[in-house]
Amino acid sequence: MDFQLFKTSGVRFGELLKVIVDKGYQGITKIHQLSETSIKKPKGKKLTTDQKKYNRELNR
Repeated sequence: MDFQLFKTSGVRFGELLKVIVDKGYQGITKIHQLSETSIKKPKGKKLTTDQKKYNRELNR
């Protein structure tokens, strides 16, 4: 829902602005190249230790 609202809002970020968003914005990298989202857990699988570490660092 968050990402759908963002797409319809017309809000756009500057090209050089780095955007860090939560999992509700999966797919934003297709619209804004300098965006980062945490890694989602694949269905039926667990995140690797490195993926968990990345998510923790990103959320600080």
